[in-house]
Amino acid sequence: MGNLIDLLDQKIYLDTNIFIYALEQHPEYAVVVDRLFALFDVAKAEAFTSEIALAECLVKPYADGNSDFQIRYQAAITTRSGLTVYPVSRSIVIRAARIRAAYKIRLPDAIHLSTALEASCDVFLTNDQLVKPIPGVTLIQLSDLTL
Repeated sequence: MGNLIDLLDQKIYLDTNIFIYALEQHPEYAVVVDRLFALFDVAKAEAFTSEIALAECLVKPYADGNSDFQIRYQAAITTRSGLTVYPVSRSIVIRAARIRAAYKIRLPDAIHLSTALEASCDVFLTNDQLVKPIPGVTLIQLSDLTL
């Protein structure tokens, strides 16, 4: 998969950086993430993420005292039509520990990957080159995705 069209009818897990690029309108990635979110809005694909994405997204706005982005991230990363936000449950953290042990992955990434598996996602979309692929979900770098 390398084209946005390939994501149609897929269950897509969104890593934290996808939300950052969308809400902060990243100059290089804004167009592709805007089109991606449009797919979710018209039910052409399903999006999933973890509450840990919200925690990661809020760090900079809290550090900067930017209440506008604090509010924006909290509004964007909530379960609604087209997006399901999973809580960090006991079963997810236990699976994350197994993933972390097997693949030497950072804990937040292991929680994200565990959540993607819990949600039966087809694709894990990120732009973090440090996220390692694991069996059960296809890892796609946003930088490799074309319109």
